[in-house]
Amino acid sequence: MDIRTGSISRRSEVGAELRRLTELAIQPRRSMTGAARARFRGLTLACTIAAMLLACGATYRSVADRVNMEGKLAYSHLLNRYQPADREVVRMRPDVRRERLWVLTPATLYIYDTAAATLLHRIQLPAWSMADFAYALPPDLVLDSRGVAYLSSNVEPRLLEIDPSTVQVKEHRLRLISRPHSESGFGALQFAPDGTLLAVGTTAGSRFRIDLRAGTAEEMR
Repeated sequence: MDIRTGSISRRSEVGAELRRLTELAIQPRRSMTGAARARFRGLTLACTIAAMLLACGATYRSVADRVNMEGKLAYSHLLNRYQPADREVVRMRPDVRRERLWVLTPATLYIYDTAAATLLHRIQLPAWSMADFAYALPPDLVLDSRGVAYLSSNVEPRLLEIDPSTVQVKEHRLRLISRPHSESGFGALQFAPDGTLLAVGTTAGSRFRIDLRAGTAEEMR
């Protein structure tokens, strides 16, 4: 199966197939003892997840191109007018309630007023860098209930908080509380229903619970 050339429905089929293979991989063999079965489950699950992450990293660019294409088409008039030379979109997040559009490129964050079709702010990200998407998940951009944006780094455990009203950028350098592994930054952000900020590591895919007040990112096991 080639997930680089499929449609959205095709990628769903691929995801279902990967889940099916994972379930098959973690089923213990009947001839094994209890301890051996546990080791078998852990090893096969780790190998399967690692393979999935490698596949995701290797094909992210083409998948991102398709995902961003819908946004680029819907807001092409804004991108063409205000960022014609900066079209490598990493993340695009519309805020329908406030009629705003957030567009992240490798070094810049753009905030648009979609109702007036104008660019409100162009923010140069401070001391910013990104790891190659072939080896790590891309950084993410998420909005909270107030419309405040949180931007992750995929290089280090660091978040940028951007207030849309003041456009002030606040940096959060987080202390990782986790098992020893190669995680360095965060490649996906999401708010849980209770408001907790969750993140996924860029390399090993570990899940973290972020506490901005405490300045920590604790691995969820």
